[in-house]
Amino acid sequence: MSKNPSIPSNPFLDVNAYPLNWDELTVDKLPAALDEGLKISAERMKKLEAMPLEQVSYESFMVPFESFNEELGHAWGLTHHISSVNDSSEIRKVMDDYLTKISAFYSSIFVSSALWERVRKIEKSREAKKLPTLQKRHLKLTARAFRMNGAGLKPEQKKEFVEIEKELSKTCENFSKAILDATNAYEKYFPFGSENRGLKGLPASALEMAKADAKAKGKDGYRFTLAEPSRDAIVTNADAAELRKEFYDARGRLGRETPYDTEPLIKKILELRRRRARLLGFKSYAALATLNRMLNRPDKISGFLKKFARSIRPVALKDFHKIAALKKEMGNATPLEPWDAAYYEEKLCKRELAFDTETLRPYFEFSHVLKTLFTLSETLYGVSFRKISGHKAWHTSVDYYEIFDRESGRVIGGFYTDFFPRAAKKDGAWFNDLYQGKPMPSGNLSPNIGTICGNFNPPTDKTPSLLSHDEVETLYHEFGHLMHGMLTEVPIPSLAGTSVARDFVELPSQFMENYCFHPAFLPVLARHYQTNETLPPDLIEKIKTYRKFMKSLFVIRQLHQGMYDLRLHRLPNVPADIDAETVKAEELLRLPYHTQPYTLVRFFGHLWSGGYAAGYYSYQWCNVLEADIWQKFEKEGVLSPEIGRKFREEILSKGNSDEPEKLFRNFMGREPKIAAYLKRLKP
Repeated sequence: MSKNPSIPSNPFLDVNAYPLNWDELTVDKLPAALDEGLKISAERMKKLEAMPLEQVSYESFMVPFESFNEELGHAWGLTHHISSVNDSSEIRKVMDDYLTKISAFYSSIFVSSALWERVRKIEKSREAKKLPTLQKRHLKLTARAFRMNGAGLKPEQKKEFVEIEKELSKTCENFSKAILDATNAYEKYFPFGSENRGLKGLPASALEMAKADAKAKGKDGYRFTLAEPSRDAIVTNADAAELRKEFYDARGRLGRETPYDTEPLIKKILELRRRRARLLGFKSYAALATLNRMLNRPDKISGFLKKFARSIRPVALKDFHKIAALKKEMGNATPLEPWDAAYYEEKLCKRELAFDTETLRPYFEFSHVLKTLFTLSETLYGVSFRKISGHKAWHTSVDYYEIFDRESGRVIGGFYTDFFPRAAKKDGAWFNDLYQGKPMPSGNLSPNIGTICGNFNPPTDKTPSLLSHDEVETLYHEFGHLMHGMLTEVPIPSLAGTSVARDFVELPSQFMENYCFHPAFLPVLARHYQTNETLPPDLIEKIKTYRKFMKSLFVIRQLHQGMYDLRLHRLPNVPADIDAETVKAEELLRLPYHTQPYTLVRFFGHLWSGGYAAGYYSYQWCNVLEADIWQKFEKEGVLSPEIGRKFREEILSKGNSDEPEKLFRNFMGREPKIAAYLKRLKP
């Protein structure tokens, strides 16, 4: 695709580059790109503001409004991406220097009286009633975005609103940096021989990973950190309770100690969000944030969470007491502690299911697991994948793939894969859009560009990357987001791909997790990396059982996080004690640990920098939706191209082109039901 000659040569502003040229996308070019992007966007915005009212129509105004700042958005999106995968003092300086400027610019769009006057003219026009469904929705959501972002405020209120947005963006970014720094600040080395003493109980795979980690740092022995695979190896397997407690505490203290104490940042974020909502006439930030959700009022969300909590808590208490009883039976009469839970749960799993999850690792060699994702998606969605050799990215471990529509042969998009931990990379796993395709003369969209990232168990000198079953689930989850982003057919970027309601976006990702448990697919997914042997039938059956095993305890944690998220964002004022408020939200969910567990609130990036404020309940609500849909797949064939194609056409391709409840109804033929998910959770 050729470059637009009207756009400067800075590669961060080239919205038509496909694929991206990472040789040119260097941090030193970002300041000039962001300056130029701001200038271009401001000039175009002035032209839109000056458009004579008699000339304003959907085509003349809304179409250019949709894309007037796309170069800036592209450059700023890449800035955030680089920050998440390759943190450095240079990228931090760029973020620090431009975050306030860019936040202020984006805020200025929606408080522009001239722009709002033109949007309202179209909204009230006869033309609006005759628009096609997609354009009508685009206009409706754009007008709502203006209202939710200060368009109707008085001049002095608009000024305050813009200042709030600037400060909020800066504070959220400071939170992210504090947690990344706190996570990276913790490490613990053990000498060779510790596997028979302090590290007793750890599987060979964890020791090999820790050995490779130490070697990468130029040291002998074993290195453990708070990166997820490393930390989980300790708290799940270490026989030494004091070591499990040490790592449990180290994670629990994230954001609680200087110089990384996040409580002041969290309180500031809550106060800024509260002020933002009050300015707009809402009782709480939760009331504002839920307007564009499937569950579109805080009381609906609260009702769902409480009803679900009452259903699952008896199951969770039963599971809790089984773990506590096993601890006593194994000779430790002390009450169950939070750092005991994963350890004794694993022991109970081995006893009741005769199942050691570590025995699965040899069957989940990373490259094969990834290949099965491609195979499954090809079967269900009528696509194919091709790895592009020699295409450089931001790190040598990153690969690049293209995805094709099999029927037409056209390139749908391209995506980067960045799967293993690095010190300069944030924790967790995620999918990001790097560029959303636009309409072309052919009627198709230009290729989408995305990235899928994780922190999976890395390869070592002795073995390839061997995943736990949980890691396989995570990979499938993020690939579901990737398919949602890549397979969009919506020609309006702001309504395309994963730009959907927060409590609908997890549906495609959580749907994909089902394949990690299904007996029809597990023989394809799981093959021994040395012998190529398929997973034995008895292990397949145990994985099915394992899905329900102690699942209630995980759900209780998710519901608790959803409840305190909603509570903190509904309070009329910022609480004096953040931790105390999170405990109050536990009343329906508290389990009788001797020491009450840490909450995630001090380092919970989903809430304070990740877009899930007043929305963490979404994971459990989306489980209700996907379990309902999965039941339909089981009836019609989980590997059926016909039902897969319908899922692509009615859900994955539609983005935010219609209300989520209508998309669900179009696929299922009815409203969602909770029964399928409750059945999955109960033994």
